[in-house]
Amino acid sequence: LLSVNFTTEYPKAIKKKFLNDPKDAFIYTLYDEGNIASSDKVTFYTEKNFTGQRYTYKVGDSVDFSDNTDHPLNDLFKSVKVGSNCKLIAWEHGWYKGSKKTFLIDTPDMGFSGLSSFAIASR
Repeated sequence: LLSVNFTTEYPKAIKKKFLNDPKDAFIYTLYDEGNIASSDKVTFYTEKNFTGQRYTYKVGDSVDFSDNTDHPLNDLFKSVKVGSNCKLIAWEHGWYKGSKKTFLIDTPDMGFSGLSSFAIASR
């Protein structure tokens, strides 16, 4: 397993991991929360009621996990905290298709059987 850290405007912002097979490579993003105002970020949790592992994204992020059906975050998010300046649009399937929901407030149960793509916009 090879792990490469990149330097961006957000310290510790991106970690890129390559698995044994390049087609299984994936990138996940974790932002240094100290550099983003809480009003401009969305934090997903892997369990309902804001428990489990958390993954934070910012306004302007658009993510589609369907490029790799084995992506470790595909269908994983169950609850979300939404910053006051954010509008989260989430789709059940990849390519921004399937059941679509918009979230403006913290939601302890997103009500998806799985979440595969999303976009975060300013309100």
